Amino acid sequence: MSEKLLQQILSELTGIKSEITGINNELATINNEITIIKSNQATIKAQLEENTQLTKAIFNRQEESDAKLESLSMDIHKIHGDLSSLKGEMRDIKNEVTFTYQKTSKNELDIFKLQQIHEQ
Repeated sequence: MSEKLLQQILSELTGIKSEITGINNELATINNEITIIKSNQATIKAQLEENTQLTKAIFNRQEESDAKLESLSMDIHKIHGDLSSLKGEMRDIKNEVTFTYQKTSKNELDIFKLQQIHEQ
């Protein structure tokens, strides 16, 4: 082979070697980026798990709050019913007291009239 051809082949091989070195450098950069992405992914996964636990805790607390609110609502309805019943009983008692007062007043008037008649 001629010297010129060998020189040309050597030049081509040197270029290829340079390109391979560039590709290796790019691969090293890509590997570093992949490592960073994996690290970020692990951090995101841990945060996601924590957020999931917090969300579940909030959901459970909400269910407890709903149950307590329902219980309070039932208690208020019962108290409202009891209060209505007491108002009715108070109205009955008031009517009985008014009746008794009226009856007593009439009886006292009758007694007074009888005493007046008896004194004459």
